[in-house]
Amino acid sequence: MTALSLTLLGLSGSLPAQAASIPVQGAACQPGQGVTVAVDNESVVDVRCAPGANGTIMQAFQAAGFDVGLGDYGMVASIDGLDLPTAYPQGWWALYTSTTTGTAAGTASPTWVFAQVGADNGPVTTDQAYLFKAVESWNADTSADKVVPALANLSTGDAALPATPSTTHGSANAGLAAAWIAAQLAASDDVMGSGSSTDWGLTIDALFSLASAGVGKEQIAATAAKINASGTAYIGTSASLATSWPAVAKTALALEVAGLDPAAMPVSGGTRNLLADLRSVVNADGSFGASDNIFSHALALLALARSTGGVPPIATNWLLAQQCMDATSANVGSFGWSRDCSSPDPDSSAMDVQALRAAGVADDSAPMIAAQAWLASQQDPSGGVASFGTLNTNSTGLLAQAYFSDTAITGPAATFIGNHQITCSVVASDAAHLTLADLGAISYDQAGFDSAVAQGLTPPATGQFLRASVQAVLGLGGPDFGTLSALGASTGLPSLTCTPPTPTPTPGTSPSPTPTPTAGISLSPTPTPTAGISLSPTPTPTSGTSPSPTPTSGPDTSTTETTGPDQGSSVPDGSVTSGQPTTPVAGLTPGTVAKPPLLSPVKGTPDPGSAGSSSSVKAPTGGSVSSPGDSAAAPLLLLAAGCVVLGAALWRRSVMSR
Repeated sequence: MTALSLTLLGLSGSLPAQAASIPVQGAACQPGQGVTVAVDNESVVDVRCAPGANGTIMQAFQAAGFDVGLGDYGMVASIDGLDLPTAYPQGWWALYTSTTTGTAAGTASPTWVFAQVGADNGPVTTDQAYLFKAVESWNADTSADKVVPALANLSTGDAALPATPSTTHGSANAGLAAAWIAAQLAASDDVMGSGSSTDWGLTIDALFSLASAGVGKEQIAATAAKINASGTAYIGTSASLATSWPAVAKTALALEVAGLDPAAMPVSGGTRNLLADLRSVVNADGSFGASDNIFSHALALLALARSTGGVPPIATNWLLAQQCMDATSANVGSFGWSRDCSSPDPDSSAMDVQALRAAGVADDSAPMIAAQAWLASQQDPSGGVASFGTLNTNSTGLLAQAYFSDTAITGPAATFIGNHQITCSVVASDAAHLTLADLGAISYDQAGFDSAVAQGLTPPATGQFLRASVQAVLGLGGPDFGTLSALGASTGLPSLTCTPPTPTPTPGTSPSPTPTPTAGISLSPTPTPTAGISLSPTPTPTSGTSPSPTPTSGPDTSTTETTGPDQGSSVPDGSVTSGQPTTPVAGLTPGTVAKPPLLSPVKGTPDPGSAGSSSSVKAPTGGSVSSPGDSAAAPLLLLAAGCVVLGAALWRRSVMSR
């Protein structure tokens, strides 16, 4: 007998029923979305949704991503590699339906019904369900009431998985940048912008950056609460899901990172299940909504990967199909804005690597090896990555995040980002334009950094630095998006202060005062900066100067993704204090101007603030001195020492008066 004839006859036997503890994975269709299909292969029950309702029962399984193989006489023999007639002498696949007739036509049944037709029967109808169960013997128990899960227990998989803390957090540089970002949030009611001009996409990016740095627990909670209470301001209504799904995906991921429930977001008149929203717009080809792209698709996969239903395999397959896998192309392995390998995008490629990893695609699989090889090839000797022809911290940050465990990539990337960050050395060298309020900010590119040094960090440069900083932080030692979590973030924020180094006397000599490297200017109104200091106002750019252009990063996908043109977000300047505890950051010592030093250099990475910069200001040194034991030279020694002390004092007074 063939597998199909056994199915048609509905034979049953007496072997023990399958254990009810068999794990169930995946998710059923949303109401009206398509046909739910499931396969019980004896080790797991895999539940999926075939969007739409066309064709036969077997075609529904294939549309959901199952690999269905036919054997003798065109009968179903294997599913996803499990060939039952080969594995068991009497093995076959039992088929069950959700109709009272056991066919593709008929009224809905509350329980599974043993099929009375073969898998070539159709057409199937939306909201139906079908299940294939592996059976080892002709006399096995195929009673429909033994099928797991029960038809009534099929889950749409739209509950969020319990949040877990990140195992890694960003470096001290990341913490300093996060403190500056948090100051901008605190200055505008815990969001970016205010009132009707709130930039929710940028607000979410800021939350991601604080979580990556692992600081500002209170600020993260305050910002997450605002996002959760934003209603339809960003995600749109249920009626607009076909086009607003990217915002839904980004919001769902933000709530998951913050430890809130995206399946119960408050809206007018009730709550919204953002995970169900995303599943409801999965198309038959695995794309989302009316229009999809490789960046927004990654956000959706990252959000669904944290749900009980996981990522729909057809959605994973859609993304893989966008990858350039032409071995003759220089862009092989990349993801781009077209499928002909001609427009690769490093930002999207980095996001897609993280999304595929979260969806369960192994790092040692061919697509992932190719993608990561292409990404690595985009890193400049400086450690930076270019997008649209410009080396920038945004693309570099995402690259390093995708490679978060590979120090050969993350080390140079952190150096590049650190070289574009406003640190104590930068403020010390340009107090006329920069203040402590600017500490931690990261520019998009070198032109933006040079502009800020030359004329200060004022609008529109502030907006450019803000959009660059929230993404650049992701490349400073934190986890990838698949494991990013605000749980475990420390309370408080690093203080925006600078502490001069303390000179260490040499035994047996009389120490002379050692001036602070670079300009020894006063960085605050008081000798010892403390939380709550008053900040000097940011100077207005001199007429005739032109601020650096705001970074852009590919087509606008309406999610306020991590890069893109400044859209006029109002980010008020003000006090760096936000009513939160402050924690001093060790090592914030002034260094060189051309290459601001990393606060916590990655192991094996040279400190970019090392000596040799032509713009550094060095303290005077005393030169060689005769041995104190030489009595003939003693008077000259005393005279030389006095000159050194006097010279040092005059030098310190000179630089302090700038």
